[in-house]
Amino acid sequence: MYKWFTSCLLVPTDKHLDEYDLMEGAERGARGGCSGTVDNLLIDRTVALDCHRRRRNLSMAWIDVKKAYDSVDHGRLNGVLMLHRFPVWLCRVIGKLCKSWNTKVVVNTRKGWETSEPIRFNKGLPQGDALCPRLFTVCLNPVAWKISATQGYRLSKPINVKVTDLLYIDDLKIFAASESKLSRVMKMLKTAMGDVGFEWNPKKCAVLHVRRRMQVSDDAGVRLDEAARIPSLEDGKQYKFLGVLEIGYRRINWS
Repeated sequence: MYKWFTSCLLVPTDKHLDEYDLMEGAERGARGGCSGTVDNLLIDRTVALDCHRRRRNLSMAWIDVKKAYDSVDHGRLNGVLMLHRFPVWLCRVIGKLCKSWNTKVVVNTRKGWETSEPIRFNKGLPQGDALCPRLFTVCLNPVAWKISATQGYRLSKPINVKVTDLLYIDDLKIFAASESKLSRVMKMLKTAMGDVGFEWNPKKCAVLHVRRRMQVSDDAGVRLDEAARIPSLEDGKQYKFLGVLEIGYRRINWS
């Protein structure tokens, strides 16, 4: 019954987003009309080939969000829904739905099986229904708007299209034309994500710089602040993005 109800709520949610074109185009997760993973990987390949064949500079960063679904605050969720001007009735229903999320702890003791009182969730989105992935992408949408406003990496003519990022739910890869521009985008992005309650996992993030077909060795990585530093992806090392292992630039098969 619960999954049926949330799937019914998904219909007016998507209708509102599509009607007013609110979702950032780079977000290809939890949406119809596109093969999100395949599309992102093809764009990723196109950017890499353009950088290689035209001998251009390219800086990239893979971002990992710490406990992504568990970090969504219900109060902030309501604020983001209002920001997107969802119908009042839909915001109220989703608000009541959030208040209904709970769990119970069942323990086998000497007295037999004992069940705790319901434990309410003040943060986090449950996984396994149709609606929650859409709610997560809506929470991340203001951040995606800011990324799309950056300079990104512009493909060579005749395509001449700007690519700023690849986003699939919480899997994020960003592009820039130089190390300094990437550093500025990452600092802005970290602040923007913090404003909506998301934290990075620096140990699972990585950056990669390419200058005229050569991968730049940078032991310092990108330092966001005194406490956080994003390491560079070493030559030959692997990073899994959208289920595909990406490796150091020099060892990519360009044929």
